[in-house]
Amino acid sequence: MKCLECNNETSNPKFCSRSCSATYNNRGVRRHGSNLPVCPDCGGKKVLEAVRCQLCHRKYLLNIQLKRTLGNCINYKYDSSLKYVWVRKIAQRVLELSSKEKKCKICGFNMVVNVCHIKPISEFSLDTKLLIINSLDNLIYLCPNHHAMLDRKLLEL
Repeated sequence: MKCLECNNETSNPKFCSRSCSATYNNRGVRRHGSNLPVCPDCGGKKVLEAVRCQLCHRKYLLNIQLKRTLGNCINYKYDSSLKYVWVRKIAQRVLELSSKEKKCKICGFNMVVNVCHIKPISEFSLDTKLLIINSLDNLIYLCPNHHAMLDRKLLEL
């Protein structure tokens, strides 16, 4: 008999060694991320069976959320402090994915910063899209002190 891999004579019905057997049987098998498909958005390597890489997938989901209106995202059962929680979470994601530096716009403090809307969420109508409310022109990073001052109208930007 001849080996199916190297064509050497063998007494075994298929292979002459374990090495030839492994080489023959593992042909075409993906190993450790090699030959992963490419992300259609950024050209990077995708993660296993996902359609996009992780960063592009986050951006894709954020774009879907930004098409909603303010009326769809308000939770009416809470008072004003918790009513806009969802809008603020989306705003935080927008700033995290942007290239803005994570420090207070006024004093430069960078240990603890808050995402702040320059024009308050409550001043927008209910049919306004989150794309407008959470646009990069309306979002900045502020330290907690300056954020509180802006909310109390003691500070203008």
